[in-house]
Amino acid sequence: MQCFVVLTDKIERRLDPYYYRPDFNRLYREIQKLKYETIQVKDIADVICGPFGSSIKVKDYVDCGVPLVRIANIDENQELLSKEMTYITKDLAKRLESYQIKKGDLVISQRGTLGLVVKITDFFNGGIISANFIAIKNLKEVTPNYLKVFLSSKYGRVQLIRKISGQVQTKITTEDIKSIMVPIPPLETQNQIVNIMQSAYHQKKQKETEAQKLLDSVNNYVLDELGIKLPELKDKMCYVVNADEVESNRADAYYYQPKFKEIEKSTRNGKYKINELKDTFEGNMVKGLLPSDEEKDGDVKVLQIRNILKNGLMDLDEYTTAKNIFSQEHKINKDDVIVVITGATIGKVGLWNSKEEFYLGGDMVKFKTNNNFNPYYVQAFLLSNCGQYQLLREITGATNKHLSPDDVRLIKIPTPPIGTQNKIAEEVKSRQVKAKQLQEEAKQILEQAKQEVEKIILD
Repeated sequence: MQCFVVLTDKIERRLDPYYYRPDFNRLYREIQKLKYETIQVKDIADVICGPFGSSIKVKDYVDCGVPLVRIANIDENQELLSKEMTYITKDLAKRLESYQIKKGDLVISQRGTLGLVVKITDFFNGGIISANFIAIKNLKEVTPNYLKVFLSSKYGRVQLIRKISGQVQTKITTEDIKSIMVPIPPLETQNQIVNIMQSAYHQKKQKETEAQKLLDSVNNYVLDELGIKLPELKDKMCYVVNADEVESNRADAYYYQPKFKEIEKSTRNGKYKINELKDTFEGNMVKGLLPSDEEKDGDVKVLQIRNILKNGLMDLDEYTTAKNIFSQEHKINKDDVIVVITGATIGKVGLWNSKEEFYLGGDMVKFKTNNNFNPYYVQAFLLSNCGQYQLLREITGATNKHLSPDDVRLIKIPTPPIGTQNKIAEEVKSRQVKAKQLQEEAKQILEQAKQEVEKIILD
């Protein structure tokens, strides 16, 4: 808990303590000292809010028509994606003409993931924004690219974050956006700033692409080493399951998709004997704990699903804390294998190699491998197509998908000699380390560019 004092003459229209946090005030003082004249957004642009949510319903979606800009169209680099587009009819778009956006306009997410800033491209020119956006249009004195860069810098972000309001459903309003202060450097300096950031994003994307290629190559490498050759795997619309093939606890058709039999056959036809995952355990599998609202915000660091990336790497930059509700068995130890058993990213598999002290959060299980199994090999197999499809098959539930720990224990895994496991593990580790290094370099390039830009604006 943070304690601070706010004098009455410093109180604005907001009465909540969050708005007056010392770190916000410090950065606001820096903004006031910027060497360029600062102007509020309302004085250099028009600001409009998206239509009411009820104005556009799912039944209004069509296969071809006017693009509808949604949160789902924004990628991690704050660029608009034209994949999986949603369209509305021209008639509906005409009725919503006041919410139309043009090439060069900026849109800011005002709900969900707040404060994402993107520039409208040719593809979305003439489209309609959804209820989750605020649009900045008809810019004067600044270029769209420069304003996007500024709003994504620490001086822009602090203003956006400070203005967030609401408890359950947080939001940013058009008045909040209108009041943001923007420094106005000469056009030449604006272009210099944009070029620095565009170059950084380009280099970042190159390194991330190279990293992803390395990680994607792991699957084929592991299966080749195990002598497993998978056929092309597709879902079939029609197939027959004999009564004697139906297992007592599964009556859903998907469980009996022929592709799962093909995977099982291919795995058994590999070079090595097959064991169950439980045979790799030293001790028991441990299920994590999900702290209640009353148990959150304590001194114990808690691993969450979001800390495990799809490629098996760990990201501990942000984490949750809780009161000490955990037993010693929930402490995560070196080389523990962690499997996500609930949620949208069910089946993610992490391997713990951090020296920090963390405890296992909810919707995950962990286990330690015995001396006959290399934990990196076990993780690599579970992340391969063979491992992932087996986990996928065992998922139950329609709305809240779930993997039973008992089903995880029964996953089939090839058992090569420990020397072969070590060889596979070392190669996988090498590729993961190189990929992580490339990802860190990508982050560093972007961070250095942001610091350079902020220095130009501040000095």
